[in-house]
Amino acid sequence: MKTKELIAQLQKEDPTGEMECNINGIDIISVRKEPGYWDGPYEILTRDDAGFVNGGIYTRNGTKLTIQTYSIKEYVFDIGSDSDHFPVTYDKSLGDTWTNRLEEIIDGERCQAREFEQEMIQSGIMKDNLKHKGHWVTESLKPKKT
Repeated sequence: MKTKELIAQLQKEDPTGEMECNINGIDIISVRKEPGYWDGPYEILTRDDAGFVNGGIYTRNGTKLTIQTYSIKEYVFDIGSDSDHFPVTYDKSLGDTWTNRLEEIIDGERCQAREFEQEMIQSGIMKDNLKHKGHWVTESLKPKKT
C-alpha cells in the first residue's frame, strides 16, 4: 500500500484524527522512512485495477515507510527488572477472563525479564547498573520509579 492510500483510508475511517491506532492489536511506536534493503526484503501485494490482490512481490529496492509496533509485553521484557515500576492496567471492558489471562502473560514476562537480566549480569555481558542493556529502549521510554 502506498503512503497516500494509507493516509486516505486513515482519514476516511477517522476524520478527526483522534482515534488510537494499532496493528493487529499492538501499539505503534514509530513511523520512519528507510532504504528498501534495511532489515531484509519486504513484501508488496499487487492489485488489479479493481483493487483485488492478484500477486505479490518480495523486494529490497527503493525506499519504504516502516510502521514499527511495540507491545506492552515487549516493553516489559526490554526494561528488565525496571518493569516492576511500569504499571499495566486492564480496562473494565475486558472482563475477568481477559484480565486474568493478560495479567498472567505480563507477570510471566516480568519474571522472564528478571531471569534474563540476571543471566546477562552473571555472565558478564551486562553490568548491574546498565538496566536497559544499551539498546533500543531510549531514556524517554524508561518508566518513572515510584
